[in-house]
Amino acid sequence: MPQPDAVELNVNGRRHEVHADPETPLIFVLRDDLQLKGVRSGCAIGVCGSCTVLADGRPTRSCNTPVSAVEHAEITTPEGLESAGALHPVQEAFLREQAAQCGYCINGIVMSTVAAYEDGETSAQGPKPWLDEHLCRCGTHHRVLRAVEDALSRRDSGTATATRSAEGSPPTGSQTAMALVADPASPPDPADVREEPDDALIESWISILPSGLIQARTGRVELGQGVRGAMTRIVASQIGVEADRVVLTFVETGEAPNEGTTSGSNSVDHGGTALARAAVAFRRRLLERAAGLLGGSPDELSVGPDRVDGPGGEYVLLADLAAEGPITGKIEESDEPRWTAESLGRHTPRPDLRDKITGRPGFVNDLDLPGMLHARALLPPALGSEPTKLDTARAEEMDGVVRVVADGRLVVVVAEREEQAVRAVTRLKRDAQWASPETEVDSGNIHDAIRSAEAEPHVVATAEERPAPENLIEATYTQPYQAHAAIAPSCAVAEWGDDGLTVYTHSQGVYPLRGALADLLGLDPARIRVNHRDGPGCYGHNLADDAAAFAAVAASACRGRPVRFVFSVEDEFSWEPLGPAMVAELGAALGDDRRIGYWRHRSITDCHSTRPRKAEGLMPAWLRSDSLSRPWPGPAESGARNATPLYAFPSMDVVADHVHGPLRTGTLRSLGAYVNTFAAESFIEEVAEKAEADPLEFRLAHLTDERARRALRAAADAAGYTPHVGPSGRGLGLAVARYKSIKAYVAEAIQVSVDTQTAEITVERLVIACDAGAIVDPDGAKNQLEGGAIQGLSRALHEEMRFDRSGVRARDWLEYPVIGFAETPWVDVLLLDSAGRPPLGVGEASVGPAAAALANAIDDAIGVRLRELPFTPKRVIGRLESMAESEAARVLV
Repeated sequence: MPQPDAVELNVNGRRHEVHADPETPLIFVLRDDLQLKGVRSGCAIGVCGSCTVLADGRPTRSCNTPVSAVEHAEITTPEGLESAGALHPVQEAFLREQAAQCGYCINGIVMSTVAAYEDGETSAQGPKPWLDEHLCRCGTHHRVLRAVEDALSRRDSGTATATRSAEGSPPTGSQTAMALVADPASPPDPADVREEPDDALIESWISILPSGLIQARTGRVELGQGVRGAMTRIVASQIGVEADRVVLTFVETGEAPNEGTTSGSNSVDHGGTALARAAVAFRRRLLERAAGLLGGSPDELSVGPDRVDGPGGEYVLLADLAAEGPITGKIEESDEPRWTAESLGRHTPRPDLRDKITGRPGFVNDLDLPGMLHARALLPPALGSEPTKLDTARAEEMDGVVRVVADGRLVVVVAEREEQAVRAVTRLKRDAQWASPETEVDSGNIHDAIRSAEAEPHVVATAEERPAPENLIEATYTQPYQAHAAIAPSCAVAEWGDDGLTVYTHSQGVYPLRGALADLLGLDPARIRVNHRDGPGCYGHNLADDAAAFAAVAASACRGRPVRFVFSVEDEFSWEPLGPAMVAELGAALGDDRRIGYWRHRSITDCHSTRPRKAEGLMPAWLRSDSLSRPWPGPAESGARNATPLYAFPSMDVVADHVHGPLRTGTLRSLGAYVNTFAAESFIEEVAEKAEADPLEFRLAHLTDERARRALRAAADAAGYTPHVGPSGRGLGLAVARYKSIKAYVAEAIQVSVDTQTAEITVERLVIACDAGAIVDPDGAKNQLEGGAIQGLSRALHEEMRFDRSGVRARDWLEYPVIGFAETPWVDVLLLDSAGRPPLGVGEASVGPAAAALANAIDDAIGVRLRELPFTPKRVIGRLESMAESEAARVLV
């Protein structure tokens, strides 16, 4: 195969000669030839902005810019922003604000901001139009805006400073982990492979290194929520050392405890509690060992920064205690965490953000093993599509193609370079023809379809007495299918060795994935090692597990070389497990005291919990010639989540009827709680108006949980709430919920304005009040609450997965819009003091209340009650046009 002509590029001040087709997108040369992984590979269609570099100082999308177009330009990537070892002031501002969660989008945003910063024309308080050229899916918009304003303000005032890069400093836990990303894993010794560690033993969780550092292991993976920092802080607080003395390892099967799937807002309250108990047990055994060397009782000793101190000034170094051998033993019931530990509640900046913002390899997408091949899949237009014409011969002859794996409808192209795999799949897609079955259901009639479908109930509560139908107040609320829409498609790397298969993945559950892969490939689970690496934020069950399965299939066909697999953005949107379309039918009856005596909540939904446990949960199993049917798990708690209200009602009917819908579904952040909270917190305001009561006082009259009452009052007071009955014209809405009835308490207040000519909704301010028990890291908790609420607003304002009778039609962000920076409200987060109480999960707690508070704010502004998500201008106008006369009488426009 002849080598392409040489192209000269000037990148980060250095000339590089690369051999590439002139039309090759610049991103492939930067990432694969020059190893500049800070240029993040995202949508590949120039929309998300993650791949942005500077060409002669101008922001340039490297994913759709051919190398020939920039051959004579000065190209700068994130790696080139440092000067003499100092970070750029914009990078420093983003680090000060901790303006990221997963961090995948941030480099592109930083590059565009650097261009504006250097241009000098934009002021800190002026518009920032370049930000609307970028997408952020984690909801860190408010932090990004603060970081940009901080950088520009310091520039304008002459106080901008640059600090030295952390390169060369002693690695912290996450910095050590980052280094592992680019290091090929050594195959495990078969004698050392374990199904999983015994989580009843201290040594399964915590050990002491020869240096005296504490090594901790957790089964909870990092999804951008800052779990590494939180777990590090928890271990440090319970042992009594500083956080920089704790090294947290990546999650890997056979090494980390099996904590299932990182989901359900369980990381800190479940995973953190388990790790805290192990740390307490470790400290107990550590002091016992030290007492044996120093003499006296363990109760007289204390743990210092790098040693154990005795009462008389004597001490023993942790390194010397490590020399005595591993610290082992059982975790006892008496090993209870101290949630009042002094070091809890301190903010610790995330070290991984520095690595990511400065362009170091930080994601599974950046993994580059020696000899690595690249794979892409040709997927059918829909699950039921059958090929009428599919010829792989031409693709097999294309430059760089190593193998085309074809088994039934399963087609995977493996090539030497990623762009070669992309070209081959594009050729296959152009030539292939498919017959796709049509259904009777589309976006327009989905809610009628699921209301009339045969259902299996998940009953939560059954009333002994019900009011007469004529005494019921009733309303129905709906949600369309919604997508995770991660900022980059799912990716994985797999490699076959003599001892089995090693997989690198951003899956939320390495142990469940290992079991599913073993079933798919017919392997003993002990021969599969699954390693977690950071990925783009997922917000639930996306295609991460499926990417790992495709990588494993490709690696099985190309043994001896690692294979990197990634979906296209079109395939990610078309095949991901969507958040189900839902209907919530609510009813209530008022007693003579004008309080609620009966409450009814019926949800109608497809399944939410469909994560793979066996082969049947993975896409390749549905496509290969011996195909399995897509499983339907049936009724579960997830569909009824938060359908049981916080309020004390004398009589309730609560049920979630589960139906089998036309599209693939799965867990989307907060699952059924999003719609159920939106419906319940909207409906209680409707009932309050019928009772001629103020919405806040009406809630409080039915609310006996003091922590919920405190959160609700805090949000209302901070927003300047004033009592009213019915719409006031002010545009302020409230909502309160406790996620899953066991997680953090969150109340939100939202201020909106509505353009009476265009029906455009502007969210001006968002107040979040949260009681999450003991706060491990205040800024980390605020980041999660902000992000969840912003994502909740995005889903309420914009998001709808459109589909017709042959399949999904919204296949990228042009067709599936999400919230932008120009729409971002001012956000205030109030963390309510609950020191001493166990921590409660916050990751999903703010999502549902955002939709409800927004609906209530819109109604308060213009007297239009919106019950159908999302609240687009078209829906606002449609609601006005379809109102009954009694409803129209309360409209304020």
